Amino acid sequence: MLNTLHGNMRDCASKGNNHRLRNSGRIPAVVYGLNNPNLLVEFGELEVHDVIKKTGEHGIVELDLNGAKEKVMLKEVQRHPITKEIVHMDFQRINSSEKVHAKVPIVIKGEERISKNGAIAQIQINEVEVECTPDALPRYFTADLSKVPIGGRFTVGDLEVAEEISVLNDYNTIIASVSYIKERKEEENPDNAMAIHQD
Repeated sequence: MLNTLHGNMRDCASKGNNHRLRNSGRIPAVVYGLNNPNLLVEFGELEVHDVIKKTGEHGIVELDLNGAKEKVMLKEVQRHPITKEIVHMDFQRINSSEKVHAKVPIVIKGEERISKNGAIAQIQINEVEVECTPDALPRYFTADLSKVPIGGRFTVGDLEVAEEISVLNDYNTIIASVSYIKERKEEENPDNAMAIHQD
């Protein structure tokens, strides 16, 4: 069952109007796709956070716009660079029978076990691009590093992906590598000591 976002239409897309919306607890957004006109809409901030918590920032949701319902994919979430609060969203209309391109986040697990062995994980990417039908779109993929040996790597090809999902990234792309923690100790070198000159 899809999560539903209840919103209202809006007429103006000016920066001033968007700022007033955000100050009143509303988030401006745009709906586009399927050769239909773009729609300017707004949603309650609390409901947006609740839905994103359940579906992720690239999930499939149902929009209820003044009673008219549309199935969409959350295509982009724009956040304030300092406060990280959501300032705008883009929704793309989708057809349930047609494949979509989407970015799926990667959840890293097993770092605690790695650190106990005196190692550290160096994360290279945190999401992958996929192609699949909307119903098959996962919320996230898991990269379990607990079994990766020190000096080893976890690549895109190591992800567990359902057959109906096509990953568009190169399968050799490194998601994370595991290595020893290097501790740099400065050793005093007598050759670099400052010479004391006496008159």
